[in-house]
Amino acid sequence: MLRAEDRRFVVVDSNSDPLLALRTGPSCARWWRYHDVDYSKTDPPVLYDLMAVKAAFRTTVKADFSVERVKFLRRPENRRLAGH
Repeated sequence: MLRAEDRRFVVVDSNSDPLLALRTGPSCARWWRYHDVDYSKTDPPVLYDLMAVKAAFRTTVKADFSVERVKFLRRPENRRLAGH
């Protein structure tokens, strides 16, 4: 998660398309939900992946994505720009 504005969150997920997305609180809860079928096949417990990722080094460039900036990048006419 990069930023929270009002009730929306700017998130980055390298496993999904698009890479940048806007989510609501309930959408984040569904996104983080994990059914542990290794524990029980018939009635798996629901777990949430809330582990924060902290870089082991300091980056020189910091991303600054607002909700409006993500909306702009996700417009069809900006698809090539968003790919960079």
